[in-house]
Amino acid sequence: KTAPDGTETVSAHPARFSPEDKFSKYRVIIKKRFGVLPTQKAKTWRRIVRQKIRASVPRPVLTYQQWAKRRLVISFILFFIGWKAFGVTLSDMVLWTVDENSGEGRFVTPVEGRERRLESERARNRRLRNTQSLPQFDFDD
Repeated sequence: KTAPDGTETVSAHPARFSPEDKFSKYRVIIKKRFGVLPTQKAKTWRRIVRQKIRASVPRPVLTYQQWAKRRLVISFILFFIGWKAFGVTLSDMVLWTVDENSGEGRFVTPVEGRERRLESERARNRRLRNTQSLPQFDFDD
């Protein structure tokens, strides 16, 4: 390369194995002789050992993505089953009643449902219970 004034320039970052750099020539000789530069030996051995360890450990059966997808599908299925079971339980035990006179089954009307709920709340809470008024006597004020 040439500078704007016409002089030849030298790259600040020469090629790794450039023929004009004497240290590059030495590195090429060492690499041809030993196969690896001394600074790279530790990295190479580390890479080889890690590959052996990785090859000896069994691979996981599922990836995280597959595991998450299966978990999502199973969660949805269990939610659906629970929703149906809750609906069946609610309709069979709470909303369905058998008439004592005719023996026929029928759904509870909203008014009857409110009355049942109010009765159960009265049975639990003393303040909601009806206090029976005492009979009136002749000499009461």
